Amino acid sequence: MLRHYLRPHRGRVALLFLLLGGSIALQLIAPQLLGRFVDQAAGGAALQLLTRTALLFLVAVLVQKGVFLATVYLTEDLGWATTNRLRGDLTAHVLRLDMGFHKLRTPGELIERIDSDVGELAEYFSEIVVNLIGNGLLVAGILVIVFLEDWRIGLVGLAYALLILTLFRAIQNRMVRLFGRISQASAELLGFLEEYMTGTEDTLPNGGAPYVMQRLYPLLNTHAALRNRTYTLSTAVGATSTLLFAIALAATMGIAAVAYRAGTMSIGTVFLVVYYVGLL
Repeated sequence: MLRHYLRPHRGRVALLFLLLGGSIALQLIAPQLLGRFVDQAAGGAALQLLTRTALLFLVAVLVQKGVFLATVYLTEDLGWATTNRLRGDLTAHVLRLDMGFHKLRTPGELIERIDSDVGELAEYFSEIVVNLIGNGLLVAGILVIVFLEDWRIGLVGLAYALLILTLFRAIQNRMVRLFGRISQASAELLGFLEEYMTGTEDTLPNGGAPYVMQRLYPLLNTHAALRNRTYTLSTAVGATSTLLFAIALAATMGIAAVAYRAGTMSIGTVFLVVYYVGLL
């Protein structure tokens, strides 16, 4: 699907990956300038040298933010361009189906499927590039740099990344099933509301309001229960990942402190490795 809908935008996709690579490179380079500044300040370097390093860091950060902004703009633009084409294809497909299908599907449900569900895909098209591919490359770059600074801290970072990845993989299928059920429940609920809202003039005079409410409550309960389950699961995953990060950061600071006291690591490098683990 990605290949089919992104093919007409090959030029923008190539530019997007170029910008993404530049943004990642700058995110990895900028902390090096910060570590150098700390070492220079601790070593009593001249004010002119400190100012030059600080300005280089500022320029690197500003350029990185500008490149990242351009990357986000391109991904959003691509996401909408591709999904608008998908909406057109999906609408044409639905219009070609026979009346048997349309008798089983309410207009509200079709709107939810063609617009809202495809809107979710717009995020998929855009976020898969920036969040999944971009951050995957960033993590790989961080691990390489940290290993070069100190192999023990590199192992801590690698263990943390693998544990987080394992956690996400373990929860992935369950979350996908839950979100699929939420999408279905949302489509049924909105289809029901659309159908009975447009039929209010017939429902109220015929005393059908209690019947409508009786059918509405189970739909609301199903939707709310699925939402609560998803929220609970997401919170548990978030809390676990935060705990793992705290352990990784504490281990990094402990190893860096020992290395600093032994004289094998400068204060700038200590700052640098802690910064990189935080970025990880």
